Amino acid sequence: MTSPSSFHEVESYDRQWDPFEDDFPSQQHAQLQEVEKLGFCQLRDWDEGRTYNESPAKYIHYSIHWSFKIHNRMQSTNTETDLVLELASYWRLYLKPKLDQTCHPGPSQVTNESAIRSIDIPGFRDEAVEKYCAWHQSKVRKPAQKQEYQKACDIMIGECMDLELIYQEPDPEFLITGGVKRGPALHIVRDIGKWVGECKRIRIDE
Repeated sequence: MTSPSSFHEVESYDRQWDPFEDDFPSQQHAQLQEVEKLGFCQLRDWDEGRTYNESPAKYIHYSIHWSFKIHNRMQSTNTETDLVLELASYWRLYLKPKLDQTCHPGPSQVTNESAIRSIDIPGFRDEAVEKYCAWHQSKVRKPAQKQEYQKACDIMIGECMDLELIYQEPDPEFLITGGVKRGPALHIVRDIGKWVGECKRIRIDE
């Protein structure tokens, strides 16, 4: 015969948990609360060289598998793993450039000189590079990111690369190869027109 104590143990074991009861296990409740607090890392807080393996986790980790097909024939495929940066920023900084490179491999052949983009930047070329990089530094708060733009400035001046040349051929690889992180390198080659526009507005206002 089953003893009363054994019967009670079986009854407790078979009993289904009711989510509306007050005796929800405190440990599971705490874990759910921690998960609800997690979010994606924002670009302003993101450091490309950092490994986000904190315990407990601070951000949501996710993976992306993407493939590129033409007429249902696979052209390229890749899997990005252990990502924490918000998806919109990751797309803009990494996935879109990869897709552009896949769709348009190699440098474009310019057959008409008028097709080359041009921009008028007054003053000394090296001085314009310094002012442009200082403008980028004013857009970030963290010293480490400011240092990346200073590093880019030093590389550009060292290679005698002025803003007009970079505007015509906006390739960030020479900066990335020189040690500049990808995010700042992309801003350097993409924001020249924006900076020139702001400078013109300032001169008009004065």
